[in-house]
Amino acid sequence: MDGRVISHPTAGGRGVARYTIGLVRAMRVAGADVVVLVDSSNDDREWCGAIDGIVTIPLTRSTILAEPTTTWFLCTQMMLHPVALDVVPQAVTEAGLRVAGVLHDVIPYRYPDRYLVEDSARVQARMRAGLVRTFDRLLSNSTFSADTASNVLGFSRDRIHVVGAAIEPQFVPANGQSDVDGRLTRLVEMGLDLGRRRVVAVTGGDDRKNTPGLIRAWAGLPLELRTSHQLVIACAAAPSVRDRWHHIVHHLGLGWQSDVLVTDTVTDDEMVALYQGASLSVFPSLEEGFGLPVAEAAASGCPVICSDNSSLPEVIGDVRATFDAHDVADMTNVIRSGLEDAPFRAMLTEIARDAAARWTWDHVGRAAVEALSDRDPNAAAPRSHRRRVALVGPFAGSPSGIGAYNERVLRAWNSTPRSIDLEPIVELTATDLTAGPRRNVAGLGRYFHRHDFDAMVNTLGSSEYHAATVASLGEHAGHVWLHEPSLVGCHVGIGHLSGQRDWSESRMRDELRRSEVPENEWPDDLLDADAYHRRNITFLEPVLAAAETVIVSSDEAATVVRAIDPHHPPILVMPHATHHNERVSMPAGRTIVSYGWLDESKKPELLIGAVATLSGWMRDVRLVFAGGCSPELRTRLNEVVAVRHLDEWVRFTGWLDAGQLNETLLTARVGVQLRRNARGQRSGAVAELNSRGIPVITDIGADEITDADVLSEMLRPLLVDDHEWQRASDESWRAGQEFSFDDLASVLERWVFPAEPHRRGSVTQVHDVMPELRERSSLS
Repeated sequence: MDGRVISHPTAGGRGVARYTIGLVRAMRVAGADVVVLVDSSNDDREWCGAIDGIVTIPLTRSTILAEPTTTWFLCTQMMLHPVALDVVPQAVTEAGLRVAGVLHDVIPYRYPDRYLVEDSARVQARMRAGLVRTFDRLLSNSTFSADTASNVLGFSRDRIHVVGAAIEPQFVPANGQSDVDGRLTRLVEMGLDLGRRRVVAVTGGDDRKNTPGLIRAWAGLPLELRTSHQLVIACAAAPSVRDRWHHIVHHLGLGWQSDVLVTDTVTDDEMVALYQGASLSVFPSLEEGFGLPVAEAAASGCPVICSDNSSLPEVIGDVRATFDAHDVADMTNVIRSGLEDAPFRAMLTEIARDAAARWTWDHVGRAAVEALSDRDPNAAAPRSHRRRVALVGPFAGSPSGIGAYNERVLRAWNSTPRSIDLEPIVELTATDLTAGPRRNVAGLGRYFHRHDFDAMVNTLGSSEYHAATVASLGEHAGHVWLHEPSLVGCHVGIGHLSGQRDWSESRMRDELRRSEVPENEWPDDLLDADAYHRRNITFLEPVLAAAETVIVSSDEAATVVRAIDPHHPPILVMPHATHHNERVSMPAGRTIVSYGWLDESKKPELLIGAVATLSGWMRDVRLVFAGGCSPELRTRLNEVVAVRHLDEWVRFTGWLDAGQLNETLLTARVGVQLRRNARGQRSGAVAELNSRGIPVITDIGADEITDADVLSEMLRPLLVDDHEWQRASDESWRAGQEFSFDDLASVLERWVFPAEPHRRGSVTQVHDVMPELRERSSLS
């Protein structure tokens, strides 16, 4: 059973959700083995609170594929508005399960000029009709709904089974009048007159509910009847609709909220009390799929009259209790008889008693189980046994270095035959890129869903280029791959990009509260990234709480995660992989390259200062910043270069494509990667330089370099001593061969689908996952 209906924006807590709960309960009583698929912990709590002993399982691809093809999937959302785009999850089709849909009505299809006015509504209606025609069964609440659905949807009538609807147990006759009146205090304050007898009608703002017709019929009653009775219309209507009804009441000479009382939303207890104390219930609708208020009024001991159209004669069970809803005079006459004619009232009471006895959950449960009892309605569809993993994050073209890295992960995964498909889900925040043929993470939860995949691997860095991925995580974050054990740059970066200080600060306060950071530890400037780093605030708490596992790139990063949550999810320490590149020869020039996105954390001024010192010793030294940076930082660094008279020595390339980057790196004698306040992250740029045998000076994972003269002394031998350069190049090349992207793909596959479940609180190294890596060096 698809249990997501319980939290649907328009059906949750209302009739459709209640019907689904009752149907599950009744089918279990009738002997069916019913399992409810839930998509969130909230849905799980709702279902467990509604039905004692109910079995719920997560709505995941693996749980669905584990079911035999004899299992039925009961679709509960196919006719809801707004339409859910995965009313039948993709995995159900892949598993070859049989599908039955719960049908309430097809009224929008019968009156498209009224209900399908917008182009989008018409398109969705056509799509939904096409989907329904692929179902094996429909379970209808009435014969009328079954007949009309067969016509308008083009669905074979012999595959639509009428199971009916049922009355909830709270709708029962009253024990006494005082018990009734005591539950109506709020409505008395609204205008309910306990001194007059009342006629109750449950209607709605939709013209199909025929409320104006009812008011006109009421106005046609003799004055003495209208004086002794109050018409109570129980519904919540929009202000514009209430104004229209008010005008009709006033025009007919009736008193608004005195002769005719229109309530707001009423509780179940109030509704039952209204029925229990009413002289008559009137249901004037022009068309219904079922008409549950008719049965509910009958079960509450109230005589009922209703329209003679659609499903309503079926619900009430006797045409003598009906009227022509299009004929105001006929409605008036039947209402009058229901109030004045004692034999007619006695007959209505008997008809109501029979109707109440007919619409029970026992009947619904048995009918539903019988409808789904045959074993082979259609040949089972072929199963898809290939597992599917989503790799979520930036990809090629993103300013985030993780984009190019993810692209290489994907390429390595696809370079070897596997039984598992890796699908890229693209993060586009703060870029002008498009997803192209790939899926956009912004569509997760709307156009595609977590349960379309066996696993989700969410790659995160500390920059604004990961904001949509972070926002998508929710309570099921899957496997979280932290390239840096902090999300400060992500949240602060979005704040700066917004250009709205008030909104940004409010958002940062929300994130601080979600991370349970005490207010006395909040920085004065909520958009100061360094202030968060100094206070060891990472914003990782909500992510770790929702993560299935965590992947980090160093032991230091694992320590950060463990400090945040001693009962942390399983951690995999996976070093940066390297791409297979040709080894460089010793270049003729003395070019220093700093590669990757440039920001303050890379300490560019420190590197410029070191080059300023070196330029006094060697006139041919050059510094190239190969990668993009913000316009503000570029302007400031240009000023620094100009003040130091280094225009000839320092160059900024801006963003480079793969070919341009390769040409630039071939000129590099030394690569430099610095990091301020490193928190355990590693550098893809260092891995790229290592893969080419380019000597690298870095303080990532080592003591931080803070002095330009110290840096220049480290650079000088690599620039002037060929023997020292060769030794450093050999070391870099060896490091670049230790862990390739092919290795990474294999480790990732084994980690996501382990032979034994990972233990919470554990920390695992890659050679524990892939023992053949032990034969290589230390994975430095």
